[in-house]
Amino acid sequence: MVLQEMFALKGKTARRIGKERTAMYEQVYRELSGKVESGALPSHPDYLGGNELASNIYRKKYFVKDLSGKAVERRPEDVFIRLASFLASTEDTPELRSQWAERFYTMLYDGRFISGGRVLAGAGDLYRLKTLANCFVTTIKEDNIESIYQAAYECARTYSYGGGIGVDISGLRPKDSVVHNAADKSTGAVSFMDLFSLTTGLIGQSGRRGALMLTIDVKHPDVLDFIRVKQVPNWVTHQIVEQCQWSGRFDDGQLREIERQVRENMQVRFANISIKATDEFMQAVDEQTRYSPATLLAYRKYSRPTRRTAHHDPEHHYSFGIPAKDITTYEFAGDFATLEGLNKWLEKQGTDPVTEEELGDGAARDVYGDLVRELPQQSYDLALRYAGDFMLYFASPQTGEVRHLIKAREIWDTFIESNYHTAEPGLIFWTAMSKYSPSNYVGRPIACTNPCAEVPLEDGGACNLGSINLSRFVVDGYTEKARVDWQALRERCAFWTMWCSGMRT
Repeated sequence: MVLQEMFALKGKTARRIGKERTAMYEQVYRELSGKVESGALPSHPDYLGGNELASNIYRKKYFVKDLSGKAVERRPEDVFIRLASFLASTEDTPELRSQWAERFYTMLYDGRFISGGRVLAGAGDLYRLKTLANCFVTTIKEDNIESIYQAAYECARTYSYGGGIGVDISGLRPKDSVVHNAADKSTGAVSFMDLFSLTTGLIGQSGRRGALMLTIDVKHPDVLDFIRVKQVPNWVTHQIVEQCQWSGRFDDGQLREIERQVRENMQVRFANISIKATDEFMQAVDEQTRYSPATLLAYRKYSRPTRRTAHHDPEHHYSFGIPAKDITTYEFAGDFATLEGLNKWLEKQGTDPVTEEELGDGAARDVYGDLVRELPQQSYDLALRYAGDFMLYFASPQTGEVRHLIKAREIWDTFIESNYHTAEPGLIFWTAMSKYSPSNYVGRPIACTNPCAEVPLEDGGACNLGSINLSRFVVDGYTEKARVDWQALRERCAFWTMWCSGMRT
């Protein structure tokens, strides 16, 4: 039995699950191993069919290793036995433990269902304490040093157990805003990306490194710096290039290559980055695409009252979204080539004209970048703007309001250029994700995504991953009688749900 010595070890995992659970796990493991070795349950002399890549992945990532780092599992069936035994050991009776262990093993061996990588690597490993959930999300609770480093600690602890994590930095004050300590001005939200990236690179994991997603709201005043963080040389890159230049050993072309390599290998190297884009932002990009940036636009605004401020605080945390307009409550009313044309139209609507000074004053706009004319006698107000106007915004009791009125395509074009050159940042359609997230039903709005961005999660949320191989449900494949075994697929999907929730019936 490949893990016989493991059951004698009194490590962290054994202490965590307790003597009784450990004993039941060992009993089920011995029983299931015997059934596989005797042929009562299937096995194969070469399960991976000589696939070198698959063998390396199993050996480096999923086989349990003893305390000296030597793999004590030799084949995928050993992994399946370990997983099936450990998960079945939660059942109440020996009969149920035996029944579910066989069922789990058969499911894994058939390849119709395979659990997430952290379950493959960690379930039943008594040598090391590991997470059985792949990825998590944490928030920076407050805009202060204590919260920033607490989040970094949570990242480090997550990596030490084998998981990945997502962190949103939208709640950190922008560059050059006021701080109340020895610094004159804040270095900004983007400056702390290196802290989280370096934390990710420092904490080792067997055969892999930790995974990190960093996100920022598209309305944050530091969003352009965020987009360019991996492209614009920082002070470390500048210092290295400057010292190479002083040596006199490198020509201009070599110095540019040194800068590129240092930048790519040192600047937020250990993080994926993504922008949380709202419908408000995408509408502004579309406006500027369809109209001249100097075109004046009018909308009927059915949402009241007008929002003038939106402070970041524990009750309105920016990681859940800097307030953005609900574009479904706005109705397009017209476009105007000149200010004179707009004012004639406003006169007909029974409201005051606007001036160029008002339109150019970001402080006169609401938090969505609109200049609002209230119409008390109507069911709507009027929202006025130049095509593509977009308000970058941050406000808190500590910093006051920070407003920058820019054109949406300045952000969009910078994003497109950066994505073309480096494939980053990613773009997350945050309005849609937030609207449809099931966590809303329990009052836990999403704050960020896992490192690969396919799972939006609430603060403290985790993604329990698994795969269903649809090709295994095709009966009589590549024939005229080919069909899908829908009943088997239905059962496996239900099984996956039970697996992830830890419940079985």
